[in-house]
Amino acid sequence: MSAAHDELEQPAPHTGITLRAVILGFAFALFVDWLIMYSVYRIHSSWLVFGHMPVAVLMPFVVIALVLNPLLKRYLPSWRLNASELAVMFVMGLIAAGIPEFRLVGYFLSVITYPIYYASPENRWGEYLLPHIRDWLVPSNETGAIGAFWNGLPEGASIPWSVWVVPVFWWSLFLGALFIACAALMVIFRKQWEEHERLLFPLAEVPLA
Repeated sequence: MSAAHDELEQPAPHTGITLRAVILGFAFALFVDWLIMYSVYRIHSSWLVFGHMPVAVLMPFVVIALVLNPLLKRYLPSWRLNASELAVMFVMGLIAAGIPEFRLVGYFLSVITYPIYYASPENRWGEYLLPHIRDWLVPSNETGAIGAFWNGLPEGASIPWSVWVVPVFWWSLFLGALFIACAALMVIFRKQWEEHERLLFPLAEVPLA
């Protein structure tokens, strides 16, 4: 009886990255991004991604790991998430948390519109700066899309998606390459830092616990 009880109390084994883990991680990432945007732009609440351990990731993950997963273990054991699946979900949520609001998109969209919106006769950006900016790098302001971005759309107006598609596409290629380069550097330095220098990663202890 004791051996059987100990076996039940052991954590689910690590099984690597599974298709279920990726699907659940993608759903978790979408929820994290929705929560961030809803908190900031709908209810004007706190920044849920402020700090090195975003609350928008940590709190839902705690609910999943400490509330939902024990319920699955009790009533639907085959659906229980193992340690690897939980880790994949957390990492995907953590990456997603760096995309919306001020960590990336909030700055990115304003930066590519800033030179046109703030060009004035006094700073002479129209003469010295704007001629050197490629059309495909910034949205067009022919229909007043940039002014609407900063000041809000008129009542009943629709979002001018067409002026954003081209610049967002090209900038996304650059940002995607940047993310891949950062991930590659992380893989290169991981062994030296983790196995040889044995650096501590205090923030990683929270989700691991």
